[in-house]
Amino acid sequence: RNTGKAGWVSVEEVGDTLVIRSNGIPDHPTDIFPNPDNPNNMTEAPITLRVRRNPVYADRPRCLPMGPIGLTTNGVRLYDPDTLQCTDAVATEIFDMCNGHPGPRG
Repeated sequence: RNTGKAGWVSVEEVGDTLVIRSNGIPDHPTDIFPNPDNPNNMTEAPITLRVRRNPVYADRPRCLPMGPIGLTTNGVRLYDPDTLQCTDAVATEIFDMCNGHPGPRG
């Protein structure tokens, strides 16, 4: 792990909401960052999400927002499919062996 820190995730039930917290550190080996293809460091990136325990369907389809749209089970952010330049991230970014990379904030 590049940070030397352990990743963690917690889930707490608060009424009809799940409060999910994580430090954003993956629990698996990663490539070395920064590197020639990605100038960003891998750092802690704490996040707190509040999710309904009983979600409801939206009344109509909508586009995903930019930025984090969820968390993986190990607490690492899951992002929308676009880059900051609104291009296809899979087609234009360099990913590690787990199809991930640190963003500008870690």
